[in-house]
Amino acid sequence: MCDCQNSVVEISTAVQGLEPLTLILNLFLLGITTSFSHCIGMCGSIAMSQATSRIISDLKTHQDKNFKKILCCIAWEYYVGKAITYGILTCIVMLFGYVLKGNILFHSIKNIMLLLVIFYFILSAIKTCYSIFNKKVIIPKIADLSRLDSIKVKFFNVHSQSRNIISRLLIGIGLGLIPCGMVYGAIGTIVANTNNVLVSFMAAIAFGFGTFPGLFLISYSGNLILYRFKKLFDITYFITLIFNLKILFEIL
Repeated sequence: MCDCQNSVVEISTAVQGLEPLTLILNLFLLGITTSFSHCIGMCGSIAMSQATSRIISDLKTHQDKNFKKILCCIAWEYYVGKAITYGILTCIVMLFGYVLKGNILFHSIKNIMLLLVIFYFILSAIKTCYSIFNKKVIIPKIADLSRLDSIKVKFFNVHSQSRNIISRLLIGIGLGLIPCGMVYGAIGTIVANTNNVLVSFMAAIAFGFGTFPGLFLISYSGNLILYRFKKLFDITYFITLIFNLKILFEIL
């Protein structure tokens, strides 16, 4: 009985910041709002290309073409693979933190990373705020990712035509490694709120699955719906960013 109580205490003390379920839900909502804004710009072309390649190869053999188009646009293997990558990356960061636990240098690095996440969220919030009022703001790129884009296209071309589930899953896993500020921001938010590896993994998975709605819409209907409701999506995204900034500032 005593061992059981000690285990409960260890589990409860392993979690800081938000409650586990609240953290997972928060990351899921962050993924959803991100999917209608940031993800569309970064991965919208990938989602549309995947849907197109699947439609070309699968649609001819299916009588209910509209239903098959929906299935092609869902592309569940891609989102599962991407979510797995996010979960693994988060666990690597968490385990790295466990190895260097108590190290003053690591503590300083962790605080710097947290400040960078806050800085990125602030920039995203400013850019979104300008977008809500139909204003343009230019935020300079930190790095030129043209070479990475080339690698991304080559990798996608190799596997996109395959009907094999594993091959399509590899697309999601591989593309999940593409540098993305929102992914790093999500990982930073998770790491800042919990020391529990399982909770961290589940929260990262939730964020990955949360990016599905916006990318599905752009795959199925193109830009029409997204442009029509762009301001609503921007407002929701802005509110989510402010909520996460509040959480991060409280931890800092």
